[in-house]
Amino acid sequence: LKYALELAERAIAMEPENAAFLDTIGWIYYKMGLYKNAQKYLEKSLKIDGENPVILEHMGDIFNKLDSETQALLLYKKALLKDSSNKIIYENINQINAR
Repeated sequence: LKYALELAERAIAMEPENAAFLDTIGWIYYKMGLYKNAQKYLEKSLKIDGENPVILEHMGDIFNKLDSETQALLLYKKALLKDSSNKIIYENINQINAR
């Protein structure tokens, strides 16, 4: 993950407004357990490409980890409008609703 983070940081330095790069670095931070850092990058990514179902799902995952279930549900539902075949999002919604 450290090497992936280095590569993502280089990519961001070259293209700081690239939504995919911002999502990638945010997801790396998510995988590292650094959810607040992840949130910062995913929020930037969503400002650029707020309709991308992958970015929406990733932001939902971050809110889910930060115990903001209402926010997570909103993002998951928005992602489903773009990609209704995503079974992982359905599972995430069901897990939140079961709590």
